[in-house]
Amino acid sequence: MRYLLFAVLILSCLSGCVSKGKYFTYLNNECATGLNKEFVPFDNSYVLYVRQICRERPVKNFYTSHEPSDVAPVKRCDCDAVPPANNPEKMEIAYLLYSEREKKAFYITQVPNYDMDLSGTRTGVYDMPLYRIDNFLNVSHFNTFFCLTVSEDSLNFNAGRKKGSWLFKKSADGNSVTITDVNFTKGRKERNYPVNPSLAFPIVFYKRDNWSIGYSNDFKQQTLTAGHVTYLHRRGVYFSTSKLGYTVKPDFPLFEFERDLAVGENRYRWIYFRSARLKSSIWSKYK
Repeated sequence: MRYLLFAVLILSCLSGCVSKGKYFTYLNNECATGLNKEFVPFDNSYVLYVRQICRERPVKNFYTSHEPSDVAPVKRCDCDAVPPANNPEKMEIAYLLYSEREKKAFYITQVPNYDMDLSGTRTGVYDMPLYRIDNFLNVSHFNTFFCLTVSEDSLNFNAGRKKGSWLFKKSADGNSVTITDVNFTKGRKERNYPVNPSLAFPIVFYKRDNWSIGYSNDFKQQTLTAGHVTYLHRRGVYFSTSKLGYTVKPDFPLFEFERDLAVGENRYRWIYFRSARLKSSIWSKYK
């Protein structure tokens, strides 16, 4: 009985710490302070490369329509290869934060483009004005993460017993990074998967200058002003090396903001993602 009461007490305290979203969870400052954390700064050596897949569409702005049938099937394309006048609709976004000096890279995928609100209306979130600012990383739509180490021509990661690498080529001017092969090693087995541009889109990331990272859910805004964007307190990512409650395993990523985020009547200073969304070991565990 004593242990049951203790478990109930822990769960009730934890419920006051957090507010759970679909992909992430808000966490208050008091609970975050009690965690053992490692901080990895994204200093000025980190360069942002972005990969965006689009499709050209006949309607001017999808988010004003709310009718998926208004978007006729058209070919998908690389956003950077399509003139803005063609009004492409963004379908997929991924980020590669790359530091040649630190020999580290952080790969981030975004949540699916289409989301369902409480009324069941289908909306294309990447078609909102805020997502046209493609040098702004919005934590509210992060999905999965890889901690990568950088060697001469590969981005390497550990995922339990499995190790992998993405072979890449950087353009002569440094403005793009292209993934050419994917390698996996498990025990004595090694597998190589060349990226064949004739079968799929080339995996090309394009450089973006003056990048920033923060939080916003005001997607119809077209500028990054303090009124609708909250930036990180320190530009970088934390990893908790301790558990949170009974269900959140160690090594999960967290982001701390410069001021509290308003969620209904509550205020939260942090956002965390469960360790299952981190698809590799954290850097401190690499050998």
